Amino acid sequence: MTAGLPQDEEEVIGRWPALEDRRMALLLRRWAGWREGTAPPPRSRIDPAALKPCLPHVWIWRLTPDRLSLTCTLAGEKIQEAWGRGIIGNDPLSLWGPESGLVVRDRLRRVALTPAIVHGRSGILSGESASPGKFAERLILPLATDDGAPFGVIGMTLYRYDPVAAAGQLPRVLLSSQRHPCAALPEGLPPD
Repeated sequence: MTAGLPQDEEEVIGRWPALEDRRMALLLRRWAGWREGTAPPPRSRIDPAALKPCLPHVWIWRLTPDRLSLTCTLAGEKIQEAWGRGIIGNDPLSLWGPESGLVVRDRLRRVALTPAIVHGRSGILSGESASPGKFAERLILPLATDDGAPFGVIGMTLYRYDPVAAAGQLPRVLLSSQRHPCAALPEGLPPD
């Protein structure tokens, strides 16, 4: 474990995340193309038309003015479907509860404030144990304001199970992830 990172997060220096899903790879590639040098791209550069295949799975969280939390400002239809309700306007604690919500909030804040890409998976719990084969894969990318200050994060979640059939089984934060600091990313775009 790297100092300051949670146990479930491994730091990777000088490499892009290895993404198997073409939609996640598209989001990462577009995000990389919108940035300036190693700085995260401004929120204003996000072009939804360039992300069309990704949009049902995309979400955006904006930092609150005090930067202590985030609010969901965009959630694609697959995200809304997985939650079984609208999540725009909610914070992590109201969605995931006090325990997991703190973990999610802190991870999103770290990505936004100390710019890094996080790619990982979280398991789905049935009772007290993880359900085999049920997980959600996430890609979290930092965004800036037009003047370069932290804005929040954009990302996507791909559910590797039927979230409607699993209604009532909140995804607990059993996340294993890799953190790729923006300052150490390779120059240019990630591979196709």
